[in-house]
Amino acid sequence: GESVSHAFKLKNIPSSDEVDDLKNAIKAKKTVAFSDIDADQLTLWRVSIPKTKQSSAITIDALDDKTELDNPRISLSRVFSKPLDDSTYILVLRPFPVHAPIPARASSPQFKSIPEDRIEQELEVILNGVLHHQTTPPPIELKDIEAYQKRELGPFFKRTLPCGETVADTKLVMLGLELDKQAKASDGKTTLRSIVEGDIGKLIPSVVAMVAPSGSGKTATVIDLATKHFVIYCVCSTPRATISPDFNDPNFITLVTDGERVYMTVIEEKQGNQFSVDVKVKAYARERVQREFLARQLFLRLLLSHIPNLEPRQFFHEQTRNRGISTIGTLTYKLKDYDTSTIEYMLKATQAKLHSHLKSRRLGLVIAVDEAQMTENDILAGKLISPTALMEYKDNTDAILDDKNQVQLQYRRGFLTPFSATLSGMGATLVILGTALSLQNAEHVYSDLDKSISFIRITSFPYFDAGDVKMMVSDLVNLSDCEIPPAKRRKLSGRARFSLGIVKRLLMSNQTQISKQATLDSAVDDTIENVKNGLRKGVRTIIGRDITGEASRLLSRMVLAYHLQDTKISFSSQQQSDFVDKALCRLRQHPDGVHLIMDEPIVVDVVEEELKASGKDPAFTEYLDEL
Repeated sequence: GESVSHAFKLKNIPSSDEVDDLKNAIKAKKTVAFSDIDADQLTLWRVSIPKTKQSSAITIDALDDKTELDNPRISLSRVFSKPLDDSTYILVLRPFPVHAPIPARASSPQFKSIPEDRIEQELEVILNGVLHHQTTPPPIELKDIEAYQKRELGPFFKRTLPCGETVADTKLVMLGLELDKQAKASDGKTTLRSIVEGDIGKLIPSVVAMVAPSGSGKTATVIDLATKHFVIYCVCSTPRATISPDFNDPNFITLVTDGERVYMTVIEEKQGNQFSVDVKVKAYARERVQREFLARQLFLRLLLSHIPNLEPRQFFHEQTRNRGISTIGTLTYKLKDYDTSTIEYMLKATQAKLHSHLKSRRLGLVIAVDEAQMTENDILAGKLISPTALMEYKDNTDAILDDKNQVQLQYRRGFLTPFSATLSGMGATLVILGTALSLQNAEHVYSDLDKSISFIRITSFPYFDAGDVKMMVSDLVNLSDCEIPPAKRRKLSGRARFSLGIVKRLLMSNQTQISKQATLDSAVDDTIENVKNGLRKGVRTIIGRDITGEASRLLSRMVLAYHLQDTKISFSSQQQSDFVDKALCRLRQHPDGVHLIMDEPIVVDVVEEELKASGKDPAFTEYLDEL
């Protein structure tokens, strides 16, 4: 019933795949739309839609040229044997969704209850019923990747760079740490890897919060870890926004959609007050998160059953590719039939099985949650209540409310709190990655009522100076007979992502006529402008919301501090926490806590330009001009 403007593309579907594989890929791509059904319940039609009909609502009955793909085993090469044109589409039909209130899983007879002594047998039934197409050996030959990159990079080709599911999908983040520079905790020594290795064999592993502006290397640090230890990787996003430039996680979007739907159902029931709503929503969140991450652990168990010597790197690749995503979604769907106690028994049994296998190999198990600020700022934001406040005022809950009978701002929480609190009890080192300073607050990340959990903050990420920029880029591409001018290397100093943009631009250059130096100059200039455009959005948002002028004044002071003190001055992080979220400031450890510092030349340039353009602080502009 929609126009072709709602159509979506599926990339990297081999012609040797079958119709069933296509259904699985469609479900993985549109998990939210098909979260309540199995892929085999989809009906596919190969249709031809005339251009005259492409801007109006389309129904199967109104189309003349259509063929139902009713044979699940037929090869796609036969389905698309005729030459394709702009009018060829696949129309996807699904059964009508059935909307019903979500009952309490623990008490409803519609959910299966399995005794603890039969859990292993039940898990075997589930795993045997899931078919996961192994992607090893890799579906893309190394020689094909190399040939593509040689063609695109031309004289800049030096070595084969990592890619995703196609040769054209170059993923520089998969390089891991650049120049082996490690992020560290406040002691200047503790790294993420040392924390995980120290947790091996512990009954209660650590919770780690990695907080830094976008592009600092948080994801790269986790990918580096995933070469040595098993990392269950989750990327937070919503149906409204996806901000990870490298990975998508449609199963997490389904989880979020379920949680928000339950919240609306509870609200619409109009039974009870804020406190009873909080209890119901948190209870469902806990059940749903347990089911989701049981599925992800079962996926690891499934792979280990086929490949006992499975390497951590291979597991990371499997779970982030379309077929792995689809398999995890299928497992989650199968687990929805069981009650809460059974899910908890399954978690216990699965964790014991995994720990037994990994401990013998001295390998750690990690749950990494990337872009975690979205669970705080965008998902059920402010709809839930601080567990610590509820405990502290259990005999006088009115103290949590303001004069309008609403929960006071300091006690409001989002989905992050029940989400991470549940994950912290899953027997794996929990790593929360994000840009929001609130992620450093233990009471936001997990219930700090549990004093046995070790909570570690990693906020000190490496700074790449002008020399590092040259080393990093020349390590990835051939810079013989050309160079990045020193002034531009200094401009790009700071975060690793700034410099990696040059490599991405070279891959897109398609130069054939101009000189190698001219091509490099163009790539560097485009990279600088692209970084500045991204930063401008953040600065303009902050200045636009700055009613009191406090944020503009602080930005002015930071720019002046950079020019006068050469980055030696830092500022209290309590003043403007969104300076990190908008990628303007890095974090620096200080005796009285974490401080903000603006020490990256390109950031200072953009902030200075936008402050002058805004006219909010004329005295600053005048002083800076004199300076």
